[in-house]
Amino acid sequence: MLSLVVTLSLALHASAGRVDGHVPRPFGAALPVATLVSQPDLTQNEDPHQDSTNTSTPQPVRAPDVIVQRTTRIDQKTHVERWGAYTPYGEEDEQTLVRRGIFKRAPAYRGTMMMDCKKSREACQNACWYQNCMMGAQGSTTAVTYTYGGNDDGTPEYAQNRVESGVATSGSGTPCGLWPFGQLFWDPYPFHLQVNPDDPNLPPRDSQLELQTDEWPMANWENPTFDPTANPPQHSLRCITRLDNSRGGAEWKYFKRKMVQYRAGARHESSRLGANPFEAGDTFNVEFDMSQFDDNDPDDVAMKASLTYCGAPGTINCANDGRQFHMSGIARTGGGAGVGAYLDYPYDSQTMNTYKIDNEARDIWAYQVLVDITGDNGDQYEVTVQTLANGAYTAVANRGAGAPVTLAQGETLTLQGSLPKELEIKRVDDSGCNTELEFTYGTPIPNTHGWYVFRSDQINDVDEKHCQTSDLNDDDGDYIGTRFTCTFPGY
Repeated sequence: MLSLVVTLSLALHASAGRVDGHVPRPFGAALPVATLVSQPDLTQNEDPHQDSTNTSTPQPVRAPDVIVQRTTRIDQKTHVERWGAYTPYGEEDEQTLVRRGIFKRAPAYRGTMMMDCKKSREACQNACWYQNCMMGAQGSTTAVTYTYGGNDDGTPEYAQNRVESGVATSGSGTPCGLWPFGQLFWDPYPFHLQVNPDDPNLPPRDSQLELQTDEWPMANWENPTFDPTANPPQHSLRCITRLDNSRGGAEWKYFKRKMVQYRAGARHESSRLGANPFEAGDTFNVEFDMSQFDDNDPDDVAMKASLTYCGAPGTINCANDGRQFHMSGIARTGGGAGVGAYLDYPYDSQTMNTYKIDNEARDIWAYQVLVDITGDNGDQYEVTVQTLANGAYTAVANRGAGAPVTLAQGETLTLQGSLPKELEIKRVDDSGCNTELEFTYGTPIPNTHGWYVFRSDQINDVDEKHCQTSDLNDDDGDYIGTRFTCTFPGY
């Protein structure tokens, strides 16, 4: 290999006199001057499957009369890894004028992110659903390739990706924290199965008793603009504990930064290719590491079995457990960069984001039930079901209007109207002020979804009641009965 010989001097001469018969051209600043000797221009790509060359071979160009000092703009998606070799930009006095330029390698394949499914079970379940069931990868037999977009936390691109996936909204928060979606996913969530990771004898952490909206693919990666016609949907959403959500994000950071299980000597060192930092455009695959479960520990065996969307090819159960959903419609709140989407309470299905359980035909709507109980014995019932659309409540079902239905303790009444499924209301306690009601929407069948059961005295995990009560009064203001105003999700 030829050695590089560099001779440095000043681009500007101290005097304006003639040198070798001509006046030097002023460049405005002192710059390195070098005589360049041939050197290789091959830049090794970190993809072990293909070779790559640096396609931007330096070429001499005529220097401008004045060089204006500029601050280099660091594009959000361009990681300036290091300064490259001297680049020529002109000649003076038989010397080549050079300056150092930014060297940016070509995008590379960075290996396989091995997601630790024991540490981040729910995040794994969501990722497995997307990769194995929605995309049909079924384990690692068909690889799904992801591309790092340079969208680190806090960047505008990262924030916009969360909008396009349906996670981030203006108004009252994310879908998993807002009724009817929070109601649908919080109530049946098996919080009682949460085990403190530090000590099983201690109560679960607070972060294990709160649900957040997890999206896959992650917002750090290249994500498309939302398309309601996409089939399969572009993202998979799942309400998971705050602890699991945090740990799922950490799995990506470990892989990106070559930390923990990818550091030298660790179990997945060989899975993360290349020593250089990630740059926008780098690609990788994801596989699900089940090796940390102890098959001799009953708790580990149960936890591993709960990850029904993960596992070896041919063993995956892709029946939706009712907790995998996606955004089906977006309600833009503005235009241009950083555009948001609207979600609030009370939920309006016509003016806000819409969401749908994966593989279901109908969007999830919020329904309000008004149960008016009158009569001397508190046994006369009139029921109206309505939904909020375009700012106004519209009735979708009614029973007992003008002729209340007599309902004794333990009896039920049903109605459907234009509800997707039948609603059953059962009187479960004494009449009068102690009346309590049980509502059953759809047909409860174990290991299925699409049905919902709740009681009027029920308080959910975020300390909100499913029903509120108020007095019914006649025109003279005298008490004549009680109204239950209840809310439930349906599709």
